[in-house]
Order: sequence, then C-alpha cells, then structure tokens
Amino acid sequence: MNGEKSSPQSKSPFWQDKNVRQALALAIDRKAMAENLYGAGGSATNTVIPTIWEGLPWQYDPKQANALLDAAGWKMGSDGIRAKDGVSFSITFRTSVNAVRDKESQLIKNNLKAIGINVDLRPVDAGVFFGLPDNPDNLARFETNLEMYTNGASFPDVQSLQATYTSDQIAQKSNGWKGTQVMRWTNPEYDQTIKEMTTTLDPAKRLELFKKADSILMGDYAVIPLVARAGLACYTKGLTGVNLTSWDSDLWNTAHWAKP
Repeated sequence: MNGEKSSPQSKSPFWQDKNVRQALALAIDRKAMAENLYGAGGSATNTVIPTIWEGLPWQYDPKQANALLDAAGWKMGSDGIRAKDGVSFSITFRTSVNAVRDKESQLIKNNLKAIGINVDLRPVDAGVFFGLPDNPDNLARFETNLEMYTNGASFPDVQSLQATYTSDQIAQKSNGWKGTQVMRWTNPEYDQTIKEMTTTLDPAKRLELFKKADSILMGDYAVIPLVARAGLACYTKGLTGVNLTSWDSDLWNTAHWAKP
C-alpha cells in the first residue's frame, strides 16, 4: 500500500471476513496441543487473561469451520485447497525457532490443511523474530498471514496488557514499528472499553471491564489464544506455609515455611 508493506491501510484477502477468522479458531485443536506438548504445564484456553477468567466458550469443530468457509465463498478445489475469486487460500505462518513451537506449527498446519487452507511454515531465528524491527522477519513487522508468540500480563491488574491491543498502538512504518499491536486490528468498542478502564478505580467494575475487553477481542477473532502456560513447582510433602504466586519467585515467602 503506497510502497509500504504491512500497512494498516492494506486489506488481507483472507481475514477481512469475520466468518473466515472464526473458521480458523474452530479448526485449531488447542486441547491436543496443550495435552501433547505441555502436559501439566499448560491448558487449552480462549483468553489472553487466564488469571482473570476462563474466557468465552470455544470448541474444536472442523466441520463447522468447513461450513463457514463454504458460506464465505471459499470453494474447495480438486487439490484440497480452497480458492475464491482466483485467489488460492495459501498462507504463510511464522514463529521463532523452538522445539515446542515447531511441533505447534506443524499441528496448526495439519489442522488448517484439513479445512482446505495451505500453510507455508517459515520459522525465524529467535534473535531476529524478537529483535529489532529493521528486519522484515521481526514480529512487529508481521509481513506474513499468521504468526505466533507468547504474551501475557506482567501484573495481577491486566490493563497494561489489554491496552496493547488498541488501535492507537498499531505497529507501522510511521512509528518505527514500535507499536505494541501487531495485528493492525481496529475496533472502536474495544478502544472505548480500554479508555473507560483508565478512569475506573472500583475493583468490581474493573473486573467487568477486563472481561468485556477480552470478550470483544475474542469475539472478533483478532487473536486466537492457544495454551495458557502455567508455572510448575514442587516441594517436600508436609512442608507448610508455601504460598505460590504467578507474580513473584516461588521462594518469595520462605520465612514462613515450616519443615515437616
């Protein structure tokens, strides 16, 4: 768009239709991913704030995903790949090189192939993917159709995380790709919810705003959560006073531990 790749003004030939984005969410087997690749260390999820709530209901349903793509005009070809208006549903999917992520990528590729979407995997060295945005393979540049990385709240109050998805945070050439919102997604209702959050102090109201913002994000299928990764720890049977938290070291209150 005007000589700029990944411009916020450009329109994806695949993701403009919400039904197609929903089909993508339905087609990925998050439960299999969590159980086979993470075990007790992770659980399938449909929220970016799993410390707050379980998120909107979701399911793995390739049959419904196929139906949504059919209705959206993406017809299955003889080669098993869908196409619409002369455009093949062939996409590129990028993430950093990592043993677990490689397996996740392959699972997603297989899931999408089952509904007629061809996926070209392009793993990127972590130093590049998470490095400076002057490299087109940097995650902020997002010059592919899909990309995957880990993100999460750094504090019990999740406002700072949710604010990274507002439209004024879109990463683009004009801001040196320093914005925190890489999907180039715009939703006025979401922006307004985050704005209201910044002036709301009542804890109960804040909780409802956290859930509302997450519901908008999930309901528009701008982000597809996969696995909520849990912290793992073990301690001697009978040890008392242990109070584990996601927000500090497992040893934060050792002064209160008592041996068996």
